[in-house]
Amino acid sequence: ELETPFPVEVAENARIVREKTFKRRMGYSTGATKIVSWRRDCRDRKLWCFDEQGTRFFDDALSVESLSEALVRITVYVADVESLVPVNSPTDKLALQRGESLYLPQRPLHMLPPAILDAASFNDGMCGEAIAVEMVVDLSSRRLVEEHVYGAVAGPV
Repeated sequence: ELETPFPVEVAENARIVREKTFKRRMGYSTGATKIVSWRRDCRDRKLWCFDEQGTRFFDDALSVESLSEALVRITVYVADVESLVPVNSPTDKLALQRGESLYLPQRPLHMLPPAILDAASFNDGMCGEAIAVEMVVDLSSRRLVEEHVYGAVAGPV
């Protein structure tokens, strides 16, 4: 047996987190959910996922915007899974034990329950929470002009 099943408490918590997260994410589209002050609203940017073909969980995305003839803003978004898993919760403790997800030829061995990964993923056509790394590049000099890291609401992809 490659994967130890997730304990009942962890699996049930993950299901509840997924339901609450999907409801919140749907609210970004309708206006029912307000964006918290420490997250930037990036919903107007066109995102592209760059995870491997066949991936079930899309947790990385990219946007590119021309700011002027010489300046381009490139932003990389990583799904904010950490915001869904409380510190020292049973899910957090299990994730610390597992350390990472492994993608083996037979099947993946996930660090977190699939319901948590679903909740954080960009693959459902809804906006979602992310950590963004934004870079402004001067194409004429090939230099990084600005860089910022921040919490964001981005998408859909």
